[in-house]
Amino acid sequence: MPNFRWEIDSTRIDLYVLDPITRKLIRARPTLYIVFERFCDAPIGLHLDIHPPCTNGFLAALRNAILPKNYVRQCFPQVQTDWMLCGFPVEVFADNGNENWSIHTQAALAAMRLGIAYLPPYVPRYKPGVERFFRTLNQLLAHKLPGTTLGKKLPKRELDPQRDAKLTLVELAELLHVTIIDEYMHMTMGRGHMTHNRKWLSGLQIHDIELPVDEKEFDLTFCRPDSRTLRQTGIHIRDMRFQSDDLAELYGRMGREQKVKLLKPSDPNLLYVVNPLNGNPIKVDAVDGRVASPLPYASLLPLEDEELEGVQTEEDLAVIEQAQKRKQDIITSAKLRKVSDELTASDVKETFGRAPSFQDIAREAAAPPPAPPAAVDPLMERLRRKLQGES
Repeated sequence: MPNFRWEIDSTRIDLYVLDPITRKLIRARPTLYIVFERFCDAPIGLHLDIHPPCTNGFLAALRNAILPKNYVRQCFPQVQTDWMLCGFPVEVFADNGNENWSIHTQAALAAMRLGIAYLPPYVPRYKPGVERFFRTLNQLLAHKLPGTTLGKKLPKRELDPQRDAKLTLVELAELLHVTIIDEYMHMTMGRGHMTHNRKWLSGLQIHDIELPVDEKEFDLTFCRPDSRTLRQTGIHIRDMRFQSDDLAELYGRMGREQKVKLLKPSDPNLLYVVNPLNGNPIKVDAVDGRVASPLPYASLLPLEDEELEGVQTEEDLAVIEQAQKRKQDIITSAKLRKVSDELTASDVKETFGRAPSFQDIAREAAAPPPAPPAAVDPLMERLRRKLQGES
């Protein structure tokens, strides 16, 4: 049955990336959250972040899994097919990470009436689907990109992933979506002949999926509570200022500065201010100090009926081939990019011998092989040595 069991986990990707704006190296490897659906053995949601595993990342991945993935067409037009997996699960299986036990996580799951099962620590076999998918993702993508650490399988002197990093975080997000949607979802499941997409569509014939009814109420479930002082100029958080007409009207009715309750979603440029007079949330946008927003998430649209086919078709193979070409184009263009911030010896630990970068390897491969040394006559070599000794 679709959406009967979900497995969620996070990992540090074996890859260093660049900041998409400054083109400087991000010192920490990105964190990838994957929500894995066990009926069709495929990812149903993901979240990519540069911060360590946290509650916001866990809930962002869960939200991405529940909603339809309509943002893919807007953000990544190169993706050829739709990511059809979505809906509420029956139960979620997770490990014992601190982010999974936080008060915010428990409150969000309780508001959505979702059950969560915490697995025994240090026993990855209890969620084999998501653990196996991380290995598959490394084989399909991560270990083929410039800046990969190859899972620490090689000594430090064999590669320098921080120097070789060429991809930006946005390009990595696009590669992840191309790999999952256009490549993995059209592969066959195990030893069978049915693809992951066909398996999901076959399950929809026997079981309907449940989607959120009220989008605003659903979004408020994932917001993190906070409090700030409401001033005449609005809400101030660090260098950002949030203001709207409704918020200014609320300040006028309150008559003075006082603390109000906030609900902070995953988008850093948006806030919900809880009206202390009636308890209704007021949506407020940032007017000053806006920062780059994360990937937009889906809006609520119904699924379309599609014709079911049981086995992998030539269309699936063509989609996989085009996805592999698209991935190679992104990787090739990234390798030719110049990094704006050159790393110095103080930035990166020195190794026993710095390995050549990808450009150096390509340059060496293009250079003609050296000519073999000329043969030496033993008699003439003995005579030369004798003359040098007499002199």
